[in-house]
Amino acid sequence: MDGQEPRLEQTVLDELEARRIRLRQVRTLGGGRNSRVLLLEGQDRSFVLKSYPRFRDDQRDRMGTEVRMLGFLHRHGVRQVPEPLFWCREGNWSVFTLLKGETITAVTPRLLEGVGQFLGRLKEAGENSREAEALPIASEACFSVEALQVMLAGRLNRLDAMRGRGSVQDAAYTWSSRWLKDDHLRLTERLKTQGPDTAVMTDMAPEERVLSPSDVGIHNMLQMENGLGFLDFEYAGWDDPAKFAADWILQPDNPLRLEQALQLVAAVRRGIGEGSWQERLPIVLEFNRLKWCAIMLNIFLREHGESAQDALSRQLERTQSYFDDSMVLMSGFREAY
Repeated sequence: MDGQEPRLEQTVLDELEARRIRLRQVRTLGGGRNSRVLLLEGQDRSFVLKSYPRFRDDQRDRMGTEVRMLGFLHRHGVRQVPEPLFWCREGNWSVFTLLKGETITAVTPRLLEGVGQFLGRLKEAGENSREAEALPIASEACFSVEALQVMLAGRLNRLDAMRGRGSVQDAAYTWSSRWLKDDHLRLTERLKTQGPDTAVMTDMAPEERVLSPSDVGIHNMLQMENGLGFLDFEYAGWDDPAKFAADWILQPDNPLRLEQALQLVAAVRRGIGEGSWQERLPIVLEFNRLKWCAIMLNIFLREHGESAQDALSRQLERTQSYFDDSMVLMSGFREAY
């Protein structure tokens, strides 16, 4: 086999041999802290190998979730996603078909329309199958105001551990306590003015939930010859359509402009139809904006030496800029929505 790096685990090699799959080359496709993705180039066919590191502080079954969700979608005619071929619980890895396409670098109206259509296909698949009832709840899915508050409070409270880890960490702790927690309190007070029978305050009905990849954005998409491809279903499951739209609008690496945010909401409405999610969306946006800030600060909870202080300072500045910019977006969205 040509190309010995990166090396494959023995359990992978054993499975490939058992399936008589001979490889010409192995290349790194991507990945990060949560996964490692390799391209397995075979003699007549290529595959994608994905491994999922285990963490003591995160017991979510990311491999199981991805395999179950993608397998379900393929069994129900959704071909815009990779198909799981074989996997190993012991090694915590899975092998998928390779989606061929180009990296997407810009958001366009046509792309947003395709996103809405894709969510519509997921909704249809979930509605027409009893098998879908056993699929997991998406990561950090919140089907009530109380769940939103608990989710955000948990993330913000974990940031208290930044204190005492270094000068930049202390600055991040002070800033998050002043701005993120204050905004959370402001949101809590605003909710007290909502009527108890509004869509915002009423628990979301199960029939209003949709299947969602959860980790959304152009970073997990490809432009294929026959349309859009969607990747990364580690955190997928049943979710609130309002959260799907909010995460698309607020994704820190590629936040949408106001015009694009409104286009995205219109595309989702065409994809899945009218519903109470539209009334919930403004408040879900507010909660998820603060959630994303907390996620951006997660790096401060890890151990770092003195050499990392400059990088941490840049991340704090990036988070503060995101906080300010997203506040402007939220203001415009409330006026235009």
